[in-house]
Amino acid sequence: LAKKIYNHGVIVDHFPCRAWVSLPHDYSYNNKLPLLKYVAKQVLSSLKSEGHQEINPDASNRIDEAHDILKKSRYLLVLDNISTRYEWSTLKAAFPLSTSSGSRILLTTRNPEVASQVDSDSPPHQLRRLTKEESWQLFSQVVHIPPKGKMLAKEILSKCE
Repeated sequence: LAKKIYNHGVIVDHFPCRAWVSLPHDYSYNNKLPLLKYVAKQVLSSLKSEGHQEINPDASNRIDEAHDILKKSRYLLVLDNISTRYEWSTLKAAFPLSTSSGSRILLTTRNPEVASQVDSDSPPHQLRRLTKEESWQLFSQVVHIPPKGKMLAKEILSKCE
């Protein structure tokens, strides 16, 4: 859902700067600086791939550079897979968010505690689990299962609960 929003034509036109940052599932940030450096590099790389050629994601001062670029523009920053309140509070403090400029941060998380801390004016949108039938339809559309493989596919799908 977040990816669809991020890539929607209206969003692309509305936000001159867009950046998508996914935090690794298996990494624990117990120190602020590595987290900020990682996210700043991802922001700069994302902005460069969006056409901002003047950006150097490997600059030594990339935290400041990312902050300065975003401060000057209306931006959409997607922070994907924020798993702890510590990560969210660190990142929230690091990025300029002036709602008067129209900038927005969209956060994805599986942690309800993180989701509840994001914005008291805007309740989190919770995705519901797909039913078995919906899961099968989605799986079938994406994988294009031959008739002989349907039993195996249903067995695989049953493991995804």
